[in-house]
Amino acid sequence: MLDENLIRKQLIKYTQKTGVKYCYIAKALNIENTKLSRFKNNKRKLFINELYSLQEYLNKNK
Repeated sequence: MLDENLIRKQLIKYTQKTGVKYCYIAKALNIENTKLSRFKNNKRKLFINELYSLQEYLNKNK
């Protein structure tokens, strides 16, 4: 089972550490930029396939 809060924290930590903007991550994952930003701010949920692709992206680019 995926933990949304853990993925959210990883996303925030990754962007702070690398300086990569959310729009580039969203484009790489084929997710709308506003959707990813609202997920980061805990105002929107992502679909399960989007969560999996985000988790894979974050794990691959540690």
